[in-house]
Amino acid sequence: MSEIIAEVERDPHYRKATDAAHPEPEATVSDVICDALRRSAAILPITALVTYTAAGRTALRAARERPAAPILSLTPDLFTARRLALVWGTHAVHVREFGRLSEIVDNACAIVTREGFAKPGDTIAVTGGMPFGISGGTNLLRIAQVP
Repeated sequence: MSEIIAEVERDPHYRKATDAAHPEPEATVSDVICDALRRSAAILPITALVTYTAAGRTALRAARERPAAPILSLTPDLFTARRLALVWGTHAVHVREFGRLSEIVDNACAIVTREGFAKPGDTIAVTGGMPFGISGGTNLLRIAQVP
């Protein structure tokens, strides 16, 4: 099945068909952030999209957008990481809890490099919610360059 999916996604018409069937975002902050995440990956040379998520809803919403870049979902919840491993285009990584945005961005840069999704100098996009640790609060999008 993986080979069939990979072949379909390599088709030059696949991205156009996916974009044409794209659902409109709902009038919520998290939907707007995930829509902006997809649009950012289509406009900028972003190599990876990183979602910092507690329950996994941000990663699920980002995957629904079918962005051009892979999604790395960082979560402090092991159950959520296991569940997200089955989601389209998502690579789940179990991480410790972070308390500051700078920690999330720094760790996101390190993890995308370690996991082989980016190299130094590449651009990534990071989403999360402030205050951290509260489920359902996605309200930020940060574009960062991997040091």
